[in-house]
Amino acid sequence: MNLTLNDRPDSCVDSRMFRWVAVLLLVGTAHADSLKATQLSVGGGHVCALVKSEVVCWGDNAVGQLGVGVSGKAVGELTKPHVVGGLPKIVRVSAGQQHTCAIDVDGAVWCWGSAGGDVVVTDGGTTGSMELKGDKLGTPVKMPLGKGKARAIHVSNAGPDACAAFEDEVRCWSTFRAIPINATSIAKIETKTYTISAVTKLAMSHGKICAINVAGLSCWTHDQKPAAAKLDQLPATVAMGEMYACVASAKGDARCWWSLVDEFWKRKPDREIQWKAKRATRAIAVGDSPVCTVDATGAVDCFLSDEGGLTDDAIAASWATTQLAPHKIPGVSDAVDIGIARGRDVFGYGFGCALGKSGDVFCWGDNETGQLGRGDTERSKTAARVLAPVRD
Repeated sequence: MNLTLNDRPDSCVDSRMFRWVAVLLLVGTAHADSLKATQLSVGGGHVCALVKSEVVCWGDNAVGQLGVGVSGKAVGELTKPHVVGGLPKIVRVSAGQQHTCAIDVDGAVWCWGSAGGDVVVTDGGTTGSMELKGDKLGTPVKMPLGKGKARAIHVSNAGPDACAAFEDEVRCWSTFRAIPINATSIAKIETKTYTISAVTKLAMSHGKICAINVAGLSCWTHDQKPAAAKLDQLPATVAMGEMYACVASAKGDARCWWSLVDEFWKRKPDREIQWKAKRATRAIAVGDSPVCTVDATGAVDCFLSDEGGLTDDAIAASWATTQLAPHKIPGVSDAVDIGIARGRDVFGYGFGCALGKSGDVFCWGDNETGQLGRGDTERSKTAARVLAPVRD
């Protein structure tokens, strides 16, 4: 007997169709509950990402660094990402120590949060207070940085400094009390200007600033002019942390300086980030101690540049290796960029996040303020996908 689709037994048709529908559903909804970003920035205790021209943030919000919700009202500490309200379409975001800034489609700079202006100092340390700005804590403010369109921006996660690159110069300002209490606009802000053109990337730490343009890498301090760094190859990216400044070339070679030395850029970098069978470096990040690289395959490796002052338990619990060697972060796949938070202490090494090729964001490490973006505050050495944002 010949069977057609219409006269097959119902059980046979139903079982086959069920299997195909199940497969299609799994493919179509894979990681549908995770964040899909095009850019990532890791701050001191919070993280922000760019999602379809909107800024999404999560983690510590002691002084409004996560911004307000789409309703315009303040949000608390967030273990899940939320969309920042009060902003036009954004093309770039940078998360700092307790401050966040972004560039809109017209080249204007918007900032929110604080690096000291709206904090309460107690015997237990420095913390923020929702009462200081009430339900407007974290309202984005358009920064009066002068004429021209900003093309790159960096907010330090190691101090109260921020810089934006314009066509022929870099303008820097202090984020300390940059946004007064309850301010919805700022008429004037004191900036310092440095002449350097066509900057595409910025990095800074502890009063030192570095910038990449078509001529290569230039670095300076607040009281100096930009000076060319001593490099054999043109850099593609730059990162700075507590003790090291690192560059990766377009060919994938990664090298570092001991950045605590004054004017370190006047000598060649003396530490090569290389081990047997290491693939070309495509991205690099530097924390207080850890240095992490993303290679050409999308793998993330992290090692400790220095473990001084840490307990044996802290070193054992770290998500980085104590040697210059491959040490992959489990749970990360197809990474294209990476960021590490400042925050090494006797208990650990802070946290890190990586941006995947498909837009997924993976975070790992410390999580006391929900900075891993997965809905809890449990620390993890294994990276997990950040959840999809909410619109509150």
